[in-house]
Amino acid sequence: MPQASSNRIAPFVAPKDGLFSRPFLVRLGYSFFRQDDGAVAVWRLRSGFVKLTRCEVGRALLVGWRSPDWLVGVSSAVLNRRYPVSAYALTECLVERADIAAFRCARAVDLELGAEIQEMLSDELHEMALLVDCLCSRDRRQRLKRLLVKWFKAGFRADAAALRPLLPLTKRELAEAIDVAPEQLSRLLTDFENRHLIRRLGGTVGLPQGSPLARIVIGSQGGPPAASTI
Repeated sequence: MPQASSNRIAPFVAPKDGLFSRPFLVRLGYSFFRQDDGAVAVWRLRSGFVKLTRCEVGRALLVGWRSPDWLVGVSSAVLNRRYPVSAYALTECLVERADIAAFRCARAVDLELGAEIQEMLSDELHEMALLVDCLCSRDRRQRLKRLLVKWFKAGFRADAAALRPLLPLTKRELAEAIDVAPEQLSRLLTDFENRHLIRRLGGTVGLPQGSPLARIVIGSQGGPPAASTI
C-alpha cells in the first residue's frame, strides 16, 4: 500500500463555494507560474506533485516541491508579490484554481481559511530554514542524508525490502538540490549503498527497511505511517 506523510493537520477544505474552480487535470511539465511573474492565482493541489525551481546564474535549481492538500503560490498571493520560484507539475496533477483577487477577499473575512494559510506559511518558513541549513553544510554526505529524509517524507511505498519514494525525482534534480555535480552525486550514492543506507531500485533510490534513514522517516511520523491513496 502507498504510504505518505504530511506536516498538515488535516486536508485543506475550500472555505467558500465558488472560490475555487472545478477540479481539472494538468499534465507532467505543466507550468503554473514562472519565477518573477506577477501573482495571478492560487492552485489547490488535489493529487500529484509540483516541483519548485529557482534560476540562479543561469542554473535552474530544485528548491522544493509541493504535495497534495497544498495551496501552490499561496505566499505570493498573501504578500501580493512576484513568484520567487517557478512551479511545474512533476506528475499529472488534479488541481483547482482561485483568482488572486477572490482569494485575497476570502482570506480577509474567513477565519478558517486564514488559519489554514497561516499554517502553510509557517511550514514554508520552516522549510526554507532547513534548506539554508542544508546548503550551508560543507559535508556533502550530510546534505544528501537530509535531502533523502525530506524526499521520503513527501510520500513513499513500503514493501518487505525497502521504502520507495512516490515523488519522481531524477538524479540531476537530486544533484541540484544539494548543489553538487551529477558525477559527485553518483559517488555519494555508491558510498551510501556500500554502507547499506540506500538501495538502488532501477532508476530510483530506496531506503532499506530497518536502515537508519528509513527509521528516521518512519519515526518522524510517530510510528508506522497510515496508508494513503496518493
